[in-house]
Amino acid sequence: MRRLVFSAVALLATTTLVSGPEQLCPCVAEPAPSEVARVEFLENALQKQADELAALRAELDGYRAWMSTVAIPIHNQPAPRKSLANLAPSSGLDRDSATRAAMAARLMVTGAGALNVLPTGSMRPTFDQNAILLTEPARFEDIRVGDIVTFKHPAYLVSVVHRVLEKRGDRFWSKGDANGRMDDIYITRENFDRRVFGIIYGRESAITPLAR
Repeated sequence: MRRLVFSAVALLATTTLVSGPEQLCPCVAEPAPSEVARVEFLENALQKQADELAALRAELDGYRAWMSTVAIPIHNQPAPRKSLANLAPSSGLDRDSATRAAMAARLMVTGAGALNVLPTGSMRPTFDQNAILLTEPARFEDIRVGDIVTFKHPAYLVSVVHRVLEKRGDRFWSKGDANGRMDDIYITRENFDRRVFGIIYGRESAITPLAR
């Protein structure tokens, strides 16, 4: 009789230990396979978007660096032909279209860059602030009278863009097409910057000059 009672108690204790996992085995429910797959999908999608955003930012930074320079045509005494000096070509291109055209054109010339123009009007009728200038690196020896070039002026923080009109020894004298007198400094090897090889005309007020 005692053996029977002891066996019954032992069996009951064993049953209690096995059937009480909440006390002896603190297990955690695993997520369903569909939930795991969804999390992985979302993580991959977020990573892809992050990579695309990083690439776009890098491209934008490159464009900003390329388009960051402003050229200023210095306006001094107006030229006598005021009616012509107040005119400049335009096109139907808005800012984005003009910029894309400039980006495409620069691929044809090694080292090409682009310049926005400040609204001084001194290079009318050739161009005004509604144009984007395409520039190229050039040797000082290759400058010719008639070229439009950019150069550093001690009175300005940005490049000046004017036309070369005279060669004096190893220096050049320039002038804005709409100006009545020559510039107050010469273009030398030290201050010469780049040469303009193309002009993208935009719709009036379409090209907003960069602030400097």
